Amino acid sequence: MSKNELSNLITGGETMNDATNPYQSPAESTFSPVDFSPKPSQGVFRPVSTLCLSLTVLLGIQVVLDLGLLGMSGMEWSYYNQGVAFDEFSMTEEELTFLIAYAGLGVLQLLTLIVTAIFFCIWNYRVYKNVLALGVSRLQHSPGWAAGAWFVPILNWFRPYQIMQETWKGSEPSNLRKEGEMYHRPVGSSLVGWWWAAWIIGGLVNQVAFRAEMHAEGDLEVLQISAIASMVGAVITIACGIMAISIVRSITANQEERHQLVRGATPAQVLY
Repeated sequence: MSKNELSNLITGGETMNDATNPYQSPAESTFSPVDFSPKPSQGVFRPVSTLCLSLTVLLGIQVVLDLGLLGMSGMEWSYYNQGVAFDEFSMTEEELTFLIAYAGLGVLQLLTLIVTAIFFCIWNYRVYKNVLALGVSRLQHSPGWAAGAWFVPILNWFRPYQIMQETWKGSEPSNLRKEGEMYHRPVGSSLVGWWWAAWIIGGLVNQVAFRAEMHAEGDLEVLQISAIASMVGAVITIACGIMAISIVRSITANQEERHQLVRGATPAQVLY
């Protein structure tokens, strides 16, 4: 039997070629090419520089207003120290003017705080969503929680802090491994830790000041304590605002830099 006849017997009369040969080596087979170009894990990166600028201005206004409230609290303490209880039946024109100015500044600060909180939640949502687009896929929360966690009782004592730390780590451009460098898992920011401590402590101190004033019933000693607590709370709140500005600017700048690096990185280099 010839070689061709033997081949026809095995293949059923069909000629073996590259398309039908089951024994063809893998190196010779045709595969779809693997695309190693860097792609965001989820969504598209959206710059937040304009939002950062608006939020920075609002936070700066908050700091200025808190400085004004600090001065007003100091004047209030001085009045109480002089024995003035702001009795509506014996109030002088100067004392009335002071109270009106103090109340007006407080209302302005509250309105500005509401607007600032709205912008901060929007920024928080956007930067957390950007972390997903910067190649980080192992996030523990969601962009919705980044904004919504602030409004959930009990949870808002710790969840926003956790999300901010996660945003900070996921935005760090140094988390991209460069050729010849050893990769190190990112650590949290001490600045974020101090900011959150100031936020919690300042809120508690201001609550103490408010409740003490509401229940003082004309007791000058209690009113003095309330004024001192207001001054301490204002100082802590001012520090909190300054740290918030630094955090917002740092995360925004880091995300811009990381975005530029991710665009030229391979998936193996995009680490968290």
